[in-house]
Amino acid sequence: MGDVELETSIGCKLVLKYVRHVPEIHFSLISIGNLGDESNHSHLEENFHMKVERQAGKQLKFVRAENGGEYRGPFEQYCRSHGIKLEKMVPKTPQQNGVAERMNRTICDRIKCMLSHAKLPKSFWGEAMRKIVDLINLPPSYPLEGKEHLVCRLKKSLYGLKQAPRQWYKKFDSFMVEHEYDRTASDHCVFVKKFSNEEFIILLIYMDDMLIVGRDIGKIDKLKNELSKSFEMKDLESAS
Repeated sequence: MGDVELETSIGCKLVLKYVRHVPEIHFSLISIGNLGDESNHSHLEENFHMKVERQAGKQLKFVRAENGGEYRGPFEQYCRSHGIKLEKMVPKTPQQNGVAERMNRTICDRIKCMLSHAKLPKSFWGEAMRKIVDLINLPPSYPLEGKEHLVCRLKKSLYGLKQAPRQWYKKFDSFMVEHEYDRTASDHCVFVKKFSNEEFIILLIYMDDMLIVGRDIGKIDKLKNELSKSFEMKDLESAS
């Protein structure tokens, strides 16, 4: 396993990291043994045991595994000697594996999606799995030195949430009432203001659009100016 640098016919250089074996290239770049070799199995279980206890800070009490031959004999003896309870599943019943089976399916689905999107052969399955697991284990942020115990408190934005239209309308309604506009009982998105000379202005709201109806252009412009002071808006001029 290692890095391989390839140079294309147009002069570009490509670097493949952690290359094991790529059959589609038709010649072996690097050839190593199978990771599932039985001679390495005892070392794998010991390394796994030490890694779990050191990273989690707790003792490994039980292991749930499928009822395969690789989990018998030396593996059972290792668990017994270290006081680890070995739970075996009924063959062909992945439902008994619970959260681990769900995560296994999640990883497999993400690998398939990555290979399909990148149009890579299945020989890159191992590298895609390494990348997916690294992304899942990636922390949400990089802590600052000496401030690892602190978190960042942010103000939630209402945009895009279900509460956003309600809060926006609540603010707009209070603005219109403050400027002596009456909300109609039949439609709460229609506001009317009557003047002493029998003039009136009707304001209609639909989604993020607004329509103002009236005869006095001066009063309409005054309303637009007041609205622009409290809300971010764009005047699209007269409606045709």
